[in-house]
Amino acid sequence: MLKRLFSSTKRPYIPGINKPETFSMDLSGNSLSFLLPPHHNFHGFEERVKHVLTPNIYDSNAYHDDPYGLFSHRVLLSRRMEFFGVPWDTQPIGSITTGIILYRADGLPEGMSCLNPQQFEQIITRFLFQHGPENPQYGVRVAPVNWKIYKTHETPWIYCEERDKNPVDEVAWHGFAFAPLDDSLFVLVEFSCLNSDRKEIINEHLRAMMNRIISTFDLKYRPEIQAKILRLQSKTERWAYTEQRDPEDWVYPWAWYRGSREHGQPPIVIKEWETHPPEYKI
Repeated sequence: MLKRLFSSTKRPYIPGINKPETFSMDLSGNSLSFLLPPHHNFHGFEERVKHVLTPNIYDSNAYHDDPYGLFSHRVLLSRRMEFFGVPWDTQPIGSITTGIILYRADGLPEGMSCLNPQQFEQIITRFLFQHGPENPQYGVRVAPVNWKIYKTHETPWIYCEERDKNPVDEVAWHGFAFAPLDDSLFVLVEFSCLNSDRKEIINEHLRAMMNRIISTFDLKYRPEIQAKILRLQSKTERWAYTEQRDPEDWVYPWAWYRGSREHGQPPIVIKEWETHPPEYKI
């Protein structure tokens, strides 16, 4: 408890930071291991999702269908960690909720694969567009921000952030780490960040924690996926991720409305696009 007594915004106290839990997942023969600090919720709530450590990633019935027909998903784990400032303030100054999520990219063109780095970048871009201009009810956001390739262990992870266009008003933002699993499947580590005091130093603490977590991720492919990667690689001239990317200059639509489930509409209906959704190119 001494660390809590001397904690501050500059040096926050993070419960359990030095006692992380080891996770090992069997993703249909692919292995994923990583470390996460223990769950902590100021309000006393337990973890929202029961851990799924041995999912069948090919079981289509286990995924939640995407109403837009783009990215079906399945949550495997969700855990919250909190940052505390001065000891007389009992509420956290920031938090990260880390989600481990399986995604299936629906409707990919024939011959397109998440295992191909350049094609996977297109899929990530389409994902970010759906998370952004395709859902304008959450305000105007900018992505990808702070694009980075984490070369941890055998498999690289693609990291980027989605930030509020007006940083003065930013309380919540997202960090994403992507890695492919098969042609239409990928795993996403989603970091939902809260910066209660809207101070940049707190964002630095949040980003340092994400960096610490991502650096422990070790994804190893089963032999069949390794062989598929080699086949795809032999047919591709450039086999590498883009090391640096600027944010997209997407313009958010102004003409949209909330869809009606009774009429078979998606949650958000765009009446007129300003920037049209990205199209896949092979």
